[in-house]
Amino acid sequence: MADSEQSTIDGSLEAIAETGVDIVPLVYECYFATTPAALEHFGIAPGDELPIWAGHMINELLLCLISDDEADLRSRAFAVTTTHCGKGIDSGLYRSLCECVVQVVADLSGDAFGAAQRQAWGARVDRLMALVDVELAAEQAWSRPRPLPA
Repeated sequence: MADSEQSTIDGSLEAIAETGVDIVPLVYECYFATTPAALEHFGIAPGDELPIWAGHMINELLLCLISDDEADLRSRAFAVTTTHCGKGIDSGLYRSLCECVVQVVADLSGDAFGAAQRQAWGARVDRLMALVDVELAAEQAWSRPRPLPA
Protein backbone atom coordinates (compact mmCIF):
# COMPACT_ATOMS: atom_id res chain seq x y z
CA MET A 1 0.00 0.00 0.00
CA ALA A 2 1.46 3.33 -0.99
CA ASP A 3 1.95 5.72 1.92
CA SER A 4 0.54 8.54 -0.20
CA GLU A 5 -2.68 6.57 -0.76
CA GLN A 6 -3.01 5.94 2.97
CA SER A 7 -2.34 9.57 3.84
CA THR A 8 -4.87 10.69 1.21
CA ILE A 9 -7.54 8.42 2.70
CA ASP A 10 -6.67 9.47 6.25
CA GLY A 11 -6.70 13.14 5.28
CA SER A 12 -10.14 12.84 3.71
CA LEU A 13 -11.60 11.24 6.82
CA GLU A 14 -9.90 13.66 9.19
CA ALA A 15 -11.37 16.60 7.28
CA ILE A 16 -14.84 15.04 7.47
CA ALA A 17 -14.43 14.29 11.19
CA GLU A 18 -13.58 17.92 11.85
CA THR A 19 -16.94 18.98 10.40
CA GLY A 20 -18.78 16.93 13.02
CA VAL A 21 -21.22 15.62 10.39
CA ASP A 22 -22.59 12.12 10.95
CA ILE A 23 -22.07 10.44 7.59
CA VAL A 24 -24.21 7.38 8.36
CA PRO A 25 -27.61 8.87 7.39
CA LEU A 26 -26.06 10.51 4.33
CA VAL A 27 -24.52 7.24 3.15
CA TYR A 28 -27.80 5.38 3.52
CA GLU A 29 -29.74 8.17 1.82
CA CYS A 30 -27.41 7.76 -1.17
CA TYR A 31 -27.51 3.96 -0.94
CA PHE A 32 -31.28 3.62 -0.89
CA ALA A 33 -31.66 6.23 -3.64
CA THR A 34 -29.22 4.43 -5.93
CA THR A 35 -30.01 0.88 -4.80
CA PRO A 36 -33.67 0.70 -3.73
CA ALA A 37 -33.58 -3.11 -3.71
CA ALA A 38 -31.32 -2.86 -0.65
CA LEU A 39 -34.26 -1.70 1.46
CA GLU A 40 -35.64 -5.24 1.63
CA HIS A 41 -32.45 -6.43 3.34
CA PHE A 42 -32.95 -3.82 6.05
CA GLY A 43 -36.59 -4.68 6.64
CA ILE A 44 -37.60 -1.04 6.33
CA ALA A 45 -39.63 1.12 3.98
CA PRO A 46 -38.43 4.37 2.39
CA GLY A 47 -38.29 7.07 5.05
CA ASP A 48 -38.22 4.64 8.00
CA GLU A 49 -35.65 5.08 10.74
CA LEU A 50 -32.47 3.10 10.22
CA PRO A 51 -31.94 0.05 12.42
CA ILE A 52 -29.38 0.56 15.17
CA TRP A 53 -26.94 -1.82 13.49
CA ALA A 54 -26.80 0.29 10.32
CA GLY A 55 -24.17 2.55 11.85
CA HIS A 56 -22.10 -0.48 12.80
CA MET A 57 -22.16 -1.60 9.17
CA ILE A 58 -20.74 1.73 8.01
CA ASN A 59 -18.09 1.57 10.73
CA GLU A 60 -17.03 -1.91 9.59
CA LEU A 61 -17.02 -0.80 5.97
CA LEU A 62 -14.84 2.22 6.79
CA LEU A 63 -12.45 -0.02 8.72
CA CYS A 64 -12.16 -2.19 5.61
CA LEU A 65 -11.56 0.80 3.37
CA ILE A 66 -8.93 2.43 5.58
CA SER A 67 -7.07 -0.76 6.48
CA ASP A 68 -3.52 -0.84 5.16
CA ASP A 69 -2.87 -4.32 6.59
CA GLU A 70 -3.62 -7.09 4.08
CA ALA A 71 -4.23 -9.79 6.71
CA ASP A 72 -6.58 -7.49 8.63
CA LEU A 73 -8.46 -6.64 5.45
CA ARG A 74 -8.83 -10.30 4.45
CA SER A 75 -10.16 -11.11 7.91
CA ARG A 76 -12.63 -8.21 7.76
CA ALA A 77 -13.80 -9.13 4.25
CA PHE A 78 -14.40 -12.69 5.44
CA ALA A 79 -16.34 -11.46 8.49
CA VAL A 80 -18.46 -9.05 6.45
CA THR A 81 -19.44 -11.63 3.84
CA THR A 82 -20.10 -14.46 6.32
CA THR A 83 -22.31 -12.13 8.36
CA HIS A 84 -24.55 -11.89 5.30
CA CYS A 85 -24.20 -15.53 4.27
CA GLY A 86 -27.42 -16.88 2.78
CA LYS A 87 -29.19 -13.51 2.81
CA GLY A 88 -28.96 -12.78 -0.90
CA ILE A 89 -26.38 -10.03 -0.57
CA ASP A 90 -24.46 -9.92 -3.83
CA SER A 91 -21.32 -8.11 -4.88
CA GLY A 92 -23.29 -5.27 -6.45
CA LEU A 93 -24.89 -4.36 -3.12
CA TYR A 94 -21.50 -4.20 -1.41
CA ARG A 95 -20.02 -2.09 -4.22
CA SER A 96 -22.97 0.29 -4.23
CA LEU A 97 -22.61 0.89 -0.48
CA CYS A 98 -18.86 1.49 -0.88
CA GLU A 99 -19.49 3.94 -3.72
CA CYS A 100 -21.99 5.82 -1.58
CA VAL A 101 -19.41 6.15 1.20
CA VAL A 102 -16.99 7.63 -1.33
CA GLN A 103 -19.68 9.92 -2.73
CA VAL A 104 -20.56 11.27 0.72
CA VAL A 105 -16.89 11.84 1.52
CA ALA A 106 -16.52 13.66 -1.81
CA ASP A 107 -19.65 15.76 -1.25
CA LEU A 108 -18.59 16.79 2.25
CA SER A 109 -15.04 17.50 1.11
CA GLY A 110 -16.11 19.81 -1.69
CA ASP A 111 -13.23 21.19 -3.76
CA ALA A 112 -10.71 19.40 -1.52
CA PHE A 113 -11.81 16.08 -3.08
CA GLY A 114 -9.83 16.02 -6.28
CA ALA A 115 -8.32 13.48 -8.63
CA ALA A 116 -5.87 12.14 -6.03
CA GLN A 117 -8.67 11.50 -3.54
CA ARG A 118 -10.90 9.90 -6.16
CA GLN A 119 -8.06 7.63 -7.26
CA ALA A 120 -7.11 6.62 -3.69
CA TRP A 121 -10.69 5.88 -2.64
CA GLY A 122 -11.39 4.07 -5.92
CA ALA A 123 -8.34 1.86 -5.40
CA ARG A 124 -9.52 1.02 -1.88
CA VAL A 125 -13.01 0.13 -3.07
CA ASP A 126 -11.58 -2.05 -5.87
CA ARG A 127 -9.22 -3.80 -3.42
CA LEU A 128 -12.02 -4.52 -0.97
CA MET A 129 -14.38 -5.69 -3.70
CA ALA A 130 -11.79 -8.11 -5.08
CA LEU A 131 -11.65 -9.76 -1.65
CA VAL A 132 -15.42 -9.68 -1.20
CA ASP A 133 -15.83 -11.38 -4.59
CA VAL A 134 -13.41 -14.14 -3.54
CA GLU A 135 -15.28 -14.65 -0.27
CA LEU A 136 -18.69 -14.67 -1.98
CA ALA A 137 -17.48 -17.24 -4.52
CA ALA A 138 -16.16 -19.45 -1.71
CA GLU A 139 -19.44 -19.09 0.17
CA GLN A 140 -21.43 -20.08 -2.92
CA ALA A 141 -19.19 -23.08 -3.55
CA TRP A 142 -19.70 -24.34 0.01
CA SER A 143 -23.42 -23.68 0.11
CA ARG A 144 -24.20 -25.27 -3.25
CA PRO A 145 -26.28 -28.43 -2.83
CA ARG A 146 -24.26 -31.57 -3.42
CA PRO A 147 -25.60 -35.03 -4.20
CA LEU A 148 -25.37 -37.58 -1.42
CA PRO A 149 -22.81 -40.29 -1.99
CA ALA A 150 -24.21 -43.52 -3.35
